[in-house]
Amino acid sequence: MIFHSTSKNQILGLIQAAKDNYREKLGSKGATRHADPEALGYCFDDHRLIIELTYMSMDSPIGFPYHRMVCKLRLDDAPISLKQLKNDLNEL
Repeated sequence: MIFHSTSKNQILGLIQAAKDNYREKLGSKGATRHADPEALGYCFDDHRLIIELTYMSMDSPIGFPYHRMVCKLRLDDAPISLKQLKNDLNEL
């Protein structure tokens, strides 16, 4: 994995952009396209953030197939929620 250097002010925008790009690879609702798992790395203020993007194949209650995107964040190799990351960025 390659870590890209960025500022803490850009982190939240980069996470949202990564999620949007991954959703496009999955296609629209009901589409059965597949996307390979992705891991993106960013460095800022002596911290390392890893964004892991995957999906789960699911069926709706009426049997309609769809994919649910899963986004996991790791800050300095420890799992972190998006809410906690936002709070931490405000404190840095």
